[in-house]
Amino acid sequence: MQLTQHPDYPTYVQDRQVDQQVREAVAAWEAGPEPASADDLSRLWTFAQAQKFAYQLSRLTQEYNRVLWERFPYCRQCGGQCCVVDAVQVDVFDSITLALLGESFPMLPAEIDATARDCVYRTAKGCAWPLAWKPVKCWTYYCLGRSGSELPRYWHPADSSDARYAMIADELTWVILELMPFALREYEIIWDDPLEAYLGDPLDFTDALNDALCEVFISPFDHRYPIIDK
Repeated sequence: MQLTQHPDYPTYVQDRQVDQQVREAVAAWEAGPEPASADDLSRLWTFAQAQKFAYQLSRLTQEYNRVLWERFPYCRQCGGQCCVVDAVQVDVFDSITLALLGESFPMLPAEIDATARDCVYRTAKGCAWPLAWKPVKCWTYYCLGRSGSELPRYWHPADSSDARYAMIADELTWVILELMPFALREYEIIWDDPLEAYLGDPLDFTDALNDALCEVFISPFDHRYPIIDK
């Protein structure tokens, strides 16, 4: 279908505009001598430290998704049924991270593969976002597969949803404990709020991680290069 006819097109245009503003701010940060800082955690971010943080998070996301795809194959088998219209949520942090990783915001063609029911970034070859970074809401999400007779064959019918959620959360906890950047660990210690505690519900985990990223990273960035209100 035509990109301009897709329900997500207005949001796509807005997200690209924000991405351009963010990239200008990131370029100024790279060129400028002063670190970004915020009062809440008294954390100073140099550009080099921010890049390291972005690469650490990129590694974490890829390992997180590797666990989902290899240990819980129904994620791989479903064919992206969670990639639906209005599902993607591109935040300022996503654009900052793309810039820090040297990745480009997805440039969609005039004629796209996605239908009106699909996420606008869904293509015949998969997600249009780069492997190194996808929006936080996308890479953190998982489901329990389909129900009834369509459940993957390796799940015994007696398996409960709670048990499967617990299995996934247990596997992902080790990823978080091993690969979570120190800045986020520091946040957990200060607020006595471990992020892995939210893994049992991916939407709760998304919200908790976004809250942490906002305080630890976005707030210092916005303090130095105001972008969010724009």
